[in-house]
Amino acid sequence: MADITSRAYSYLGDAVFELCVREYLVLECGISDVQELNDRAKEYVSASSQAELMPLISPLLTEDEDKVFRHARNKGHTPVSKNINAKQYRVATGLEALFGYLYAEQRFDRIKELFAVITKERSER
Repeated sequence: MADITSRAYSYLGDAVFELCVREYLVLECGISDVQELNDRAKEYVSASSQAELMPLISPLLTEDEDKVFRHARNKGHTPVSKNINAKQYRVATGLEALFGYLYAEQRFDRIKELFAVITKERSER
């Protein structure tokens, strides 16, 4: 790991995860209606959604990936929204940090691999 903080990985990962969602909805799902795109994106990018998605990929994480996730999750950030609890917020922060870490390490195939698991599992529900 480079000299990047968990918060910085989370910040970067927020954008990376959002881009994955947008690419998926537009390019793979073929959605072009902006309202529908926004509605569907919320199923992935809200902190409560991310907290629900993390268990789908956590069994697949390498030791280093899990370490990044746990470190960010355990930082004890306080949620700013009243719609989620602190545990959900921390898990979402960990997921974002994981995607930020993978991006910083230029592990783009791994990002796609993990995101594909998320979308596959989500579509089967």
